[in-house]
Amino acid sequence: MYKSFILGVLFLVFLIVLFLASDMKNAYKILPGPTSGEMPNPGLFADWRLFEPASKDFKVDLPAIPQSAKQTVVIPNTDKKRRYEMYASEKMNGSLFMVNLITYPNDIDTSNHEEIIRGMMDELMLGNPDNHLANFEKTEFKNHEAFNFNIQNEQYDIQGKAFMVEKVLYLLFYASHQGNFNKADFQHFLDSFSLNPVSLNNKN
Repeated sequence: MYKSFILGVLFLVFLIVLFLASDMKNAYKILPGPTSGEMPNPGLFADWRLFEPASKDFKVDLPAIPQSAKQTVVIPNTDKKRRYEMYASEKMNGSLFMVNLITYPNDIDTSNHEEIIRGMMDELMLGNPDNHLANFEKTEFKNHEAFNFNIQNEQYDIQGKAFMVEKVLYLLFYASHQGNFNKADFQHFLDSFSLNPVSLNNKN
């Protein structure tokens, strides 16, 4: 039941709003560390595993082998296309972790990262009238300008971080039932994420 709800709340919001083909929805049969200064108990994350996609673009710890989907989609109001890569992993307690890469074409100006990311948040909000952007703030992540965001509705709490490197927008999501947010899990997910500089250079 949880998976069905989250498909409606998150993926129908995210995938449909981003104009993905309907057959992409079936690509996801499941979906979806500690605060600084605190030493983690290694046993807390013993079951997590390091994941690296075939593209070698990044590495991240996930609680299970992720489902994945890829698609190229026309950018609204243009004849240009964005390329989407999505990876989603579910923890035993139903919490969901997602890594999304959105690659813009070279002839699209992406120099204003905040504008690009705010535009993506607007698209997510338009997808479901029950969603509310509870927080959106500038920060830094892995030496990149980044934005924290929190999407809320009556049932779910979606925490995330967004940042851009060159033409690639990275969205890191953590979704949980209201009241079940696990700060240590989310921090571990974020801390474990790293980019492969060689792969990024090959994209440019």
